[in-house]
Amino acid sequence: MDRLIPYGRIAAVAAAVLAVAGCGGGGEPEGPCDDAGFRNQSEELYVAIATAQNAQGSTAPSVRADLEKGVAVLRAYIDRHPPCDEELEKLAESERQALERLDAALEALARGESGADDLAAAVDALGAVEVALRG
Repeated sequence: MDRLIPYGRIAAVAAAVLAVAGCGGGGEPEGPCDDAGFRNQSEELYVAIATAQNAQGSTAPSVRADLEKGVAVLRAYIDRHPPCDEELEKLAESERQALERLDAALEALARGESGADDLAAAVDALGAVEVALRG
């Protein structure tokens, strides 16, 4: 039986809804970058963290599918709201690196492996971004 953190399935459903609705910081940025939009990613960041936490200790296809959605939601959001500010650019780079770790974890999960190191590193990195964005 899969072990999901509380509201884990809700987070996965939220990921799908957020992706379809384009929620978070709004639509397309006004210019080449969007600091305000980038800062307003709490829902997308939460979904990515929650689905990564849910994937820890499970190789179930449903958990892997949820993680794929969480990764896609955060990646799409960051792409739509690239920051201008240097400090925010550093946070975006941390997120991209965490997303690469989640991609590696997804590959491991697809092979029936745990991907534990990549999942833990990504959760830690995304958690640090979440704290930094709260300011």
